[in-house]
This record gives sequence, C-alpha cells and structure tokens, in this order.
Amino acid sequence: MSAGSESQRISFHVAEAVAAAEGVSPMELTPLGEVVDTDAIEALFSNPTLTTLELRFEYEGYTVLIDEERTVTLLDE
Repeated sequence: MSAGSESQRISFHVAEAVAAAEGVSPMELTPLGEVVDTDAIEALFSNPTLTTLELRFEYEGYTVLIDEERTVTLLDE
C-alpha cells in the first residue's frame, strides 16, 4: 500500500494507509504522535536530498517504510 503527496503531511498518509489496511477509521488508531516524532519526520523529508533516504518504524503491527519520494509503504512482517 503506498501513498505520496507533497501537499499533505506524511503522518496523514501513514495513518490513512494503516487505517485502510485495518479497515478502520484513522481516529481509531493510536495517535501517530505517541509513537514517533511526526515533526521530525516532516523535517527529515521536507528538503530534497541527493542521498537515498529511507525511514522505517513500527506502528500498529506494521513496519512503516517512507522513502525519499515521500511514499508510504506498509510491510506486514
């Protein structure tokens, strides 16, 4: 499952992706800000970089992968 957009916060895409995978509303999930520093994620991905950038963290039983293109992918490991 992937989602990427420059117009919205990455944290929104993470919550939407996990909620869709679980078949629930994003409001039913643990607030993402209680699991990771969402402002730090936004800052990390706010400026284009010449290096490969990838962030992984655990959320609601999924490994969330965000790449340099701001694409959110859920890994169900």
